[in-house]
Amino acid sequence: MAIALTYLERWPGAPRTRCPSSTGRRYRLTYAKVHTCEWDVESALTPGDGFNVCDLNTARGPVKIGCMICFDREFPRALAC
Repeated sequence: MAIALTYLERWPGAPRTRCPSSTGRRYRLTYAKVHTCEWDVESALTPGDGFNVCDLNTARGPVKIGCMICFDREFPRALAC
């Protein structure tokens, strides 16, 4: 099982939206939203700089996982890893 949640992270200049994914007591993947919206308070946030992936070990073997937050889904070519 993996658990992911989002929160605003303090960052130099302006905060950013971050999503760490955890398996047990260890973070396996951290990700910051890359495509921030330009029309709301979110336009003041610092965007992330890439799409990370990691292996999640399952009963059937490892599975590659990644994260995306909200508006990032509008840019599917950027998600190809």
